[in-house]
Amino acid sequence: MTERTERTDWAGLRDRRLSEPGTAEAYDAARLAFELDRAVRQMRLNELEEAAADLRDPALVLARSVTDTGERVSFDEVLAAFGQTRESLSAIPDDE
Repeated sequence: MTERTERTDWAGLRDRRLSEPGTAEAYDAARLAFELDRAVRQMRLNELEEAAADLRDPALVLARSVTDTGERVSFDEVLAAFGQTRESLSAIPDDE
């Protein structure tokens, strides 16, 4: 059997099946159920992504509060740690 004949037979079988009483309605119901399932899955995925995004900030705040020693470092101390000063930064030309 050739590929074209197989397609023709499949189409004929489908047409005969859909012509039986109640089959077209069952087919439409199954198609709608599939589309509804896909929409519900997408909604659930969106809700999970939103929940994850909502939890990122509180998780960061919690992590920082647990690890915060209360020690603060000035900008000048940071520059000194890298062997720089405010004056040495000012001497660097700006890229245009």
